[in-house]
Amino acid sequence: MADRKNVNKYYPPDWDPSKGSLNAFVGQHPLRDRAKKLDQGILTVRFELPYNVWCGGCGKHIGRGVRYNAEKRRVGEYLTTPIWAFRMKCHLCPNFIEIRTDPKDAEYVVHEGARRQAEPRNADDTEVIDFMSPEDRVKLDSDPFQRLERQTENKRKVKESETELTRLQRLSEVQTRNDYDVNRRLRKKFRTEKAVLTEVKRESQALAKKHSLALTILPNTAGDLAMARSLAFGAAAESPANRRQRALQRPLFQPTPSQRSSQPGHHQLARSEAAQRLRAAVARQPFRSGKN
Repeated sequence: MADRKNVNKYYPPDWDPSKGSLNAFVGQHPLRDRAKKLDQGILTVRFELPYNVWCGGCGKHIGRGVRYNAEKRRVGEYLTTPIWAFRMKCHLCPNFIEIRTDPKDAEYVVHEGARRQAEPRNADDTEVIDFMSPEDRVKLDSDPFQRLERQTENKRKVKESETELTRLQRLSEVQTRNDYDVNRRLRKKFRTEKAVLTEVKRESQALAKKHSLALTILPNTAGDLAMARSLAFGAAAESPANRRQRALQRPLFQPTPSQRSSQPGHHQLARSEAAQRLRAAVARQPFRSGKN
């Protein structure tokens, strides 16, 4: 195209639209440098290697997907399908590589300048159509059961290759086919959830009002219950005022043995202590342990 100013095409003052397009006026092809060999039947295109190759000049490995500016030209035809050749220069050496299409086998072949790397061909990995061989096609036409199996397998592959967006669209169509029932179920679910949320909110407000909290009380969780069960509360520390009051209530002098004996339960405690001392003395005697 002609030179541009800003985002608009620039039209020279002496350009006359009745004499042809702007490209014809400046003597330039619309494809510019890509079409400089168009008179020889060559068009420069962006070509991507369809598989891994070894360069015939430098012997370096060139991975699949590397892109080159290739010269595209027609070199023949198979039946009515043209055969195209793509000639490009290796980016590691001055060697030229030429790859041609093969309509017969639906494949690309290295014509010269490189050697294809031997690797197992998998149509799923290369994301190309896996064509049947002539033998399989004859067998498929003559055997209806195999044709049915082939159709089932094709349906399975189409379902597996279905995009996520298409799957979601189909699911949406199934779910919204009967919009009345879907709306009724959604409203019923919403009413149930709303009743639960209203009850939780009421209990939260009552608890906050009881403890004079200006906070929103969230509902209990499993972690809150586990933490509450793990807490252990001990006795609170006695305040100085309670200790002073308890000291004032105690007698000034300790009671004598005679005073303690007059207290209720003293005789029962004395008998219990005497029985314990007797059992301890009997246990220490030698004949109780079988010794002479």
